[in-house]
Amino acid sequence: KTNVLTLFHSGTGVSDLVATLERVAVAVKGEGTVCLVDCNEDKTLCKNLRVKAEPFAIKHYKDGEFHKDYDRKLVEKSFISFIRNPTADAPWSEDSTANDVYHIEGPTDFEKLMKKEKKPVLVMFYAPWCGHCKKLKPEFALAATEVKGSAILAGMDVDTPDAYGIRNQFNITGFPTLIYFDQARRRMPSSGGRDKQGIVEWVKNPRAAEEAPQAPQEDEQWSDVESD
Repeated sequence: KTNVLTLFHSGTGVSDLVATLERVAVAVKGEGTVCLVDCNEDKTLCKNLRVKAEPFAIKHYKDGEFHKDYDRKLVEKSFISFIRNPTADAPWSEDSTANDVYHIEGPTDFEKLMKKEKKPVLVMFYAPWCGHCKKLKPEFALAATEVKGSAILAGMDVDTPDAYGIRNQFNITGFPTLIYFDQARRRMPSSGGRDKQGIVEWVKNPRAAEEAPQAPQEDEQWSDVESD
């Protein structure tokens, strides 16, 4: 087995987690393997692997070797995402500092948000590998907290096959692309600053930002070229 996620446990207090991982095992069949080890019964194995299951530890093994400790949420969706791409960075939705960002889970979720949300929505369309996106995410998350209650700041990974329709619909040719929506109607791309304060000021008065004279662009253009 080349892709194994293993739950080492002490036999108590893990029934819900075991049930979750049993469902995960079915979902990733053919892509990865989920293994359960009771360290009360397999003390020698756990000792040899230097695993302390108090009350549990979750570790990933890649190509027969220990790869890393599992460091994401203990929910089915997160487990499946990890097993399908264990070397990738954790999804933005796993970042505890971005809890006030609405994380859009695909085109269907995007449509639901647009239909139900009455407040203005600023969407950051991004790719996980994009260096500029990584730099913007913490600023965007801080801004989401500041405008919470008056506007929604949302993020959507559009570097996936099912999101190509969204990219074409909104002519997204570079990352990140920020677009402002008001009651589901696309208004305009964001031209505000790429820091917390710039985003907050733009969201509070997007028309003023659009009408203000634009300074010459001196920074490099943000594109879909991968950058660290």
